[in-house]
Amino acid sequence: MNRLLLLLPVLLITSPVAAEELSREAMNLIFRLETARAWTAHVAILKPIAEARQKASYAAPALRRYIKDTKGRTCGSGIAHYYAVMALASVENGNDGLQTYVDSAKKTGITNPARVFAVKLIDEKGFVPLFDGTSLKGWEGKESVFRVQDKAIVAGNLKSKIPNNEFLCTEKTYSNFELRLQAKLIGEGKNAGIQFRSKRIPDHHEVIGYQADIGVSGTDHSIWGALYDESRRRKFLAEGDQEPLKKAVKVGDWNDFVIRCEGAHIQIWVNKIQTVDYTEQEADIADSGIIGVQIHSGPPAEAWYRNIRIRELKPAASK
Repeated sequence: MNRLLLLLPVLLITSPVAAEELSREAMNLIFRLETARAWTAHVAILKPIAEARQKASYAAPALRRYIKDTKGRTCGSGIAHYYAVMALASVENGNDGLQTYVDSAKKTGITNPARVFAVKLIDEKGFVPLFDGTSLKGWEGKESVFRVQDKAIVAGNLKSKIPNNEFLCTEKTYSNFELRLQAKLIGEGKNAGIQFRSKRIPDHHEVIGYQADIGVSGTDHSIWGALYDESRRRKFLAEGDQEPLKKAVKVGDWNDFVIRCEGAHIQIWVNKIQTVDYTEQEADIADSGIIGVQIHSGPPAEAWYRNIRIRELKPAASK
């Protein structure tokens, strides 16, 4: 039972009664975790630990041992591991344990739901949502053009011509970041895009700045993930290779975007295909600004955007 001495931080809780109750409960949960054998019992133990950060912090050493010792082989469908990695993720510096688990799982070829979940937790660390899925809070633009539907921002319509380029923009500005989202384009129109390091032109519907493009130019030239300089140099600065890009893009369906800006370095991926690896050479180009989503003028079309999240990065070191 020496392992249970790891629960001594419980004594730091202000209320002696609360400390005693939580200590007793946490000790009982961890004792059961270390002695249980059936994966169904593990779920019953791990779920309450995963649902409370304090319990997870006390249980962290046992959770790490559990993940290391079982490696997904003794927990049936992997649901127990799912709760174990979720609990460990709620602990400060818990990602160290998750990374160990993921590395081990890769070596042994384990692909249970827990490993998938652990990979996602590590990969998404530090990201915060820009869109809450229910409202346009934190954004500004024409409500006649932009709406929320099915947990997505929808720009444009499928009934009438889009008279102007229109943009929905964040109220906050960003400089160095990694932006992730999903987008799709439907209808007759062939163009939309994601603005970044941009700003609105006063008393005008346009914005000025970088755009990660969406759609087709001409008859079949894919500009998905191309870097366009909106209302400034008015040209494409970089584009992806056509063959792999056309194979990767899901026409009329959701596509994953990653946009990464670090100093003058800009990178864009669409469905894990890198389309842009660009370094800005002009010193007077803005390195911060709003993020926006666009519907382009033209035939009826809708651009849909969802799962919009961002992780701000440290300023790039000057050379």
